[in-house]
Amino acid sequence: MNLDELHNALTSIADEVSDDSTTRLTSVSRRVRATRRRQTLAVFATVCGIAVAFALFPQWSGLLRPDAGAPADMPGLGSLNTVRDGNLVVYQNAGGVRLLGQKVGKVGAKSVSVTIVPKTGNLGWSELCLGPRAGGLKYSVTNPAEAGLQYHLLVNNVEVPSAVLERLRYTGASRLTRSNATCDDNAEPMQVARTLALSPDANIAAWADLGVTTKKTSTITLSATANDNADGHAALAATQLELGVFEKPLHPIHKHGVWLDKRVVDPGEARGAFELVSKSFQTVSAGRHPLTVDMPDTDRQVYVRAFVVDDHDSGIMLRHGPNTKGELGSTHTALHVERLIAPGASTAHAAMAIVPPDTERVIAILVYVRYQ
Repeated sequence: MNLDELHNALTSIADEVSDDSTTRLTSVSRRVRATRRRQTLAVFATVCGIAVAFALFPQWSGLLRPDAGAPADMPGLGSLNTVRDGNLVVYQNAGGVRLLGQKVGKVGAKSVSVTIVPKTGNLGWSELCLGPRAGGLKYSVTNPAEAGLQYHLLVNNVEVPSAVLERLRYTGASRLTRSNATCDDNAEPMQVARTLALSPDANIAAWADLGVTTKKTSTITLSATANDNADGHAALAATQLELGVFEKPLHPIHKHGVWLDKRVVDPGEARGAFELVSKSFQTVSAGRHPLTVDMPDTDRQVYVRAFVVDDHDSGIMLRHGPNTKGELGSTHTALHVERLIAPGASTAHAAMAIVPPDTERVIAILVYVRYQ
């Protein structure tokens, strides 16, 4: 058995055992690559001499980095494998999520499709719909409202959600995780942003209801339509569709009606891969409430996320509050605060909750530790 056969066999076995197996195979892959380099160097040295071989070795080493080709202004990719399609960088296997396929359409193309063969059926996707870019596009949209630009996801030629949302309700997918008429932020590398349902069982059932089952070929299509007028035509001509389809792990955590990912990739200001180490839920009522959480004893960066559970019309606002010792960065919205903290702090200021009268809600506080 040669090196390629051995590596492929180990990868196949690990895929059957666990969704996190790719992470555990990193060292195996590294040894295989190292052995290949040694074999290549030996042959090259025989032909051209030791001096030439050592002169070229740094170039080979650069080409073999997992994130080779990623833009220099994207820090924190570390050993997270990525693939590139033109200007788009996509995570290949990070945080237990496996890329099944991705495609970048041409500017002005009305659809883009990806063909997949899932292993578990717990699928997610991301859809980017980029507008006019610099570089000579000859069309411009003068009135976006008149353009009526809309985006649509089709699964095996059946549109989601308008054509099947009522039917998906019986699988446990009562609503999509995000509106399918909108696009995701152009944040690279691309990772999974949407599912048909939050629960893994409901998500698998919803995809199966659309004919997507394990070890069976399916086609996922992202398309765009617009009004039949000058603005609509201009909008379509200036749009570029980008689609990524992923397979998620089967082991998220369910608590207080919230599905929590065991691992997250590139959260907020953090940039990297983080693993959930603790979770807490605090009930708050009228008034101002400083929310704190104990920090883990670790020599790695910590990512703290706080958000309002069941935030529909709650009126609650989350504010940043005091800084935590060693805080490296933060982001926040009205209902969500994220912090990246250096090792060393014993307690973190997760957020400040401002709760209106006659209101009571649960605030989730999640603590993740960097693992890549």
